[in-house]
Amino acid sequence: MKLKNLFFGLAAAFMATACSSNDDPGNGNVQEGLQLNSSEAYILNNGQEETLFTVTMEGADVTAQSTIYQKVNGKSEVYEGLSFKSSEAGKYVFFASYQGKLTPEITIEAVKEKLQLPEDTDSDKYDGFRKRVLVTEGTSLDCNICPKMIVGINEFSKLNTNGDAVLTVVHGVKGEDEFFTPSTDVVALQLFTRGNVGGVPSTVLNLKADEGIGVYATDTPETIANTIKKAVDSEMQSEASCAISAATSGDATKGISVSAKVKVNKAGRYRMAVWVIEDNLVSSEKQIGTTPELDAMYDFSKHNHLVRYVSATEPIFGDIMAGKDTSKGNEVLEFHHCIEQGAFKFADMQNVKVVLIVSRAGENSSNFVTDNVVECPLNQSITFEYK
Repeated sequence: MKLKNLFFGLAAAFMATACSSNDDPGNGNVQEGLQLNSSEAYILNNGQEETLFTVTMEGADVTAQSTIYQKVNGKSEVYEGLSFKSSEAGKYVFFASYQGKLTPEITIEAVKEKLQLPEDTDSDKYDGFRKRVLVTEGTSLDCNICPKMIVGINEFSKLNTNGDAVLTVVHGVKGEDEFFTPSTDVVALQLFTRGNVGGVPSTVLNLKADEGIGVYATDTPETIANTIKKAVDSEMQSEASCAISAATSGDATKGISVSAKVKVNKAGRYRMAVWVIEDNLVSSEKQIGTTPELDAMYDFSKHNHLVRYVSATEPIFGDIMAGKDTSKGNEVLEFHHCIEQGAFKFADMQNVKVVLIVSRAGENSSNFVTDNVVECPLNQSITFEYK
């Protein structure tokens, strides 16, 4: 969500103290150890709940000697005050200056709902996280060779008895069938046209577009299923750096709210993406490319794990958590996301599930790959899981 222009007209109504100056901090450099802190990274957009700001240098409070700025439409404006509240949902970016040096930017997000999460019975535990692998199939109803991958994924689901894989299906690339949306097509283009396969059908694990699994002439649904199983088992060999606790709430009239806490045990850059999937969909269009042999194995009018909504498309790996770009490790990052009614279209809300995907950048890379993923049914909650 972007900061709305309406923010200016309503500023007096929903901020503790308005921006009062256009003074620019200049080209100061970000100083290591200098930090703008907020008591809350997420506040309710009720105009009452607020977050409090402090500025520290190597842990020492230097708030009184610092200037806080808010980024508004790409410009930096002095923010007079040490608290912030809003009646307008959105993301608000702040930073501070001290002795000519700058803090990193932080983001405060105003959201309509924050859900209660399950109690963490092992709050001091930061290792041995239960890991899962994100498996994303790219397909289309007007794709001649997609049926073999569709049946292959179905056969793999029978092998996924321990639940190591979270299955998702994205329609796009080939054309606009009835399950196509502009946002899922963006995901499909990023995952299935930039790797070694170059289109659909393809199956990608943990958002690694350069390692897609394709379909070859000699493949059978069984060989495809075994190839995916082998790839999932390989991904499971590495340890997860995070665990995810989540809660979801929603219906067709009010939209969907998602709240999560993410335990991370390694310092680094983490991102969260929310995908909403739906099961038991029936297509009115016919899947092309089927054969009698494949028809005997699978009903191509039925569709499961279908991605219907994605929270982030550019980039697809998601948004920051707890208002900051980088985690220090051994901490819990908070996350909230609200999907407005009308931003999605589901056939039956009872068949809706929310997939929460946490990705982490490599040690010396800006490339994010999925570190862990969970699936949470709508109007339910899940707690941190350990081995």
